[in-house]
This record gives sequence, C-alpha cells and structure tokens, in this order.
Amino acid sequence: MALGNYLGTKSEDEVRQRQRRTEEWETEHVPEQEREEVRQIYHRKGFRGKDLDRAVDIVTSDKKTWVDTMMREELNVPLEEKSARLSGLATFAAFVAVGFIPLLVYVIALFAPSVEPGAFRAAVALTFVAIFGVGSARSLVTGKSWWRAGIEMTLVGAIAASLAFFVGRLLVGLIPL
Repeated sequence: MALGNYLGTKSEDEVRQRQRRTEEWETEHVPEQEREEVRQIYHRKGFRGKDLDRAVDIVTSDKKTWVDTMMREELNVPLEEKSARLSGLATFAAFVAVGFIPLLVYVIALFAPSVEPGAFRAAVALTFVAIFGVGSARSLVTGKSWWRAGIEMTLVGAIAASLAFFVGRLLVGLIPL
C-alpha cells in the first residue's frame, strides 16, 4: 500500500511537471494564443473592457504567474507538489499502526491463553473499531460528518474483508497443500 501511494503521488507530480513544461513552452512559442486563453478565462470570470485588458496584461507580464494561471484555470491542476516519500511513509505508518490492532488480541493471547477462544471475534471487533476511527479521522480532511465518514470506511472495510475471506476460501479449495 505504501509503495502504491508513493508511486501514485510520484506519478501525479511527474504529470504536473510535464504539464508545467508544456505550458512554459506554449507561453514562449505561441504567446498570443496563450494570451487569448487567459483573456477567455478572465472573461468567463466576469472581466470586461479595460478591466479585462488590464487583468490579461498583469497575468501575462510575469511568466510564473502566467504559467501558474494556466495550470490552475485551464488544466485544473493544483500547483503544490506532494512529497511522494512522505505520502508513502505516512501510508506505511498508518498501515502498521492500524494493521497491528487485529493482531493485538493474539499477542495478548500469547500471555493469557484464556483469551484465545474469543480472539477471532475480538480481533474482528477491534478491526472494525479501528477502521471506524480511521474513517472518522478522514472527516477532518473531507469535511463530512465524523460518523458518516466512519460508517462509510467501515462498510468499505467490511466489503474488502469479505472479498478477501471468500477469495481465500476459494483458493484453499483450489490449491492442494
């Protein structure tokens, strides 16, 4: 998961960099066409007449502002790059921390064997509590209500766990051990 997040974030940044290079090339080699695109962008925003001319002049007078405007307004590409390493490490840390929760019951069972008979049920319950917690925490980013985000993540987790369980059961029947 961490490697997938790393590669996905790295790919997004590479696409953003390629699009920036394209816009930089266009502002250098076809500036009038690019100026017209800026004019259309600001016209759609409600600028008219001298105000429109002034806005286009201001934006196109600075190459970085010009390219940034084209990236945001024409391509809908966010300007800030994400750190692929930090994204990957954050995913890894979250996966280890939350992924350890279902195993916690079995670690406890090593030291207290009387816990073992109910360990599976306890692990499932703790997993759903953890998934609900992660989903609720997502609400800080998404703006959804915490309980709705928690339920959504729990349902997705339940579906994923069910699919993994059934695929495992299917493979056990197909592969002789």
